[in-house]
Amino acid sequence: MELFISLITALVNLVLGLFTYLKNPKSSTNRLFAFLTLEVSLWAIANYLSLHSITADSTLFWIRMVMLISSPIGPAVYLLFRSFPHSHINLKKKYLYGIASLSILCCLLSISPFMFTSVNISNGNIQPTPGPAIFFVRIKFYRIFICCNHYNHSKIYEIKRHREATD
Repeated sequence: MELFISLITALVNLVLGLFTYLKNPKSSTNRLFAFLTLEVSLWAIANYLSLHSITADSTLFWIRMVMLISSPIGPAVYLLFRSFPHSHINLKKKYLYGIASLSILCCLLSISPFMFTSVNISNGNIQPTPGPAIFFVRIKFYRIFICCNHYNHSKIYEIKRHREATD
């Protein structure tokens, strides 16, 4: 049943992302949203495989794949927040390159033994052993805070602009 749910989740996300992308392929917002739906689709499948692997080595491999797939999600959400509702990303190139560099670093660390060193499976419970690079996962939570802060400021700006237009 879990496999069926994971496959349906992946399929629905892929269709949604493809529909959004095809509506306006030149829009950064549409491209980022399509990328996010692809990421969620891949994550759903990899997560299922990490929970249902037979050996500890294959479980560790799929846990690392889950981390690899989920690493770009935080930056992509941030960039989506920066571009929505416009068709371009409202960010200076140097910051965009910095975000891309940090994302690539997180991806590389996520498939290395520095993220998770080993995995212990006992009584069906999977317990990965975190490595020193797990620190970068905490940075993701900071990114989410930044996204929410940006969203709140943009809402306040929109409310002020609406008030000025109606006065």
